[in-house]
Amino acid sequence: LDFTGEFKDGQMILQRDETGPNGTKFLQRMVWKNIAANEFDWSWEASQDGGKTWQVQWPIHYKRKN
Repeated sequence: LDFTGEFKDGQMILQRDETGPNGTKFLQRMVWKNIAANEFDWSWEASQDGGKTWQVQWPIHYKRKN
């Protein structure tokens, strides 16, 4: 997948343009945040309005097993 972005203000945000099966164009992004030594949050998000608002599609919390 052709995501581009950067790590800034404690978050990694990678974004791309997408076209749905019906031809509708929208944005997708992956966001990594709350990054600590043993855990972080990752979400897959979509925007139908050019990035003004985002809807979380998959929120995931990763935590290292001890």
